Amino acid sequence: MADAARPGLDVSDKQLAGSRFANVDLSASAFDDVSLAGAVLTDVNLSAAAIAGARLCGVRLTDVDLSDVEITDASLRGARLTDVDLRDVEITDANVAGMRIDGILVSDLRAAYAAARAGRSG
Repeated sequence: MADAARPGLDVSDKQLAGSRFANVDLSASAFDDVSLAGAVLTDVNLSAAAIAGARLCGVRLTDVDLSDVEITDASLRGARLTDVDLRDVEITDANVAGMRIDGILVSDLRAAYAAARAGRSG
């Protein structure tokens, strides 16, 4: 439900699976309990959007502005993010099994980090 503090669109409780969005401003929009599975978003402004309980499986994001977006209780399984600015992103309480950054498994990165830290403290 949109409110005065969130001037964007309210696309909550919608089935938008397989949709295509290009060159649109969806900043400050609400995406609660929405299905965007398999959707393709290209050159989209999602800054300050609130995404909660969303199904984003297989979504493709290319040149998407995710600044200040908040994603909670969502599934991004099989999603592909390309040319996306992830500066200052914080990921907590997430299942990162099989997640890759530039082709490198996050589990391998975490292991290398732990080993490096152990080497410094020993």
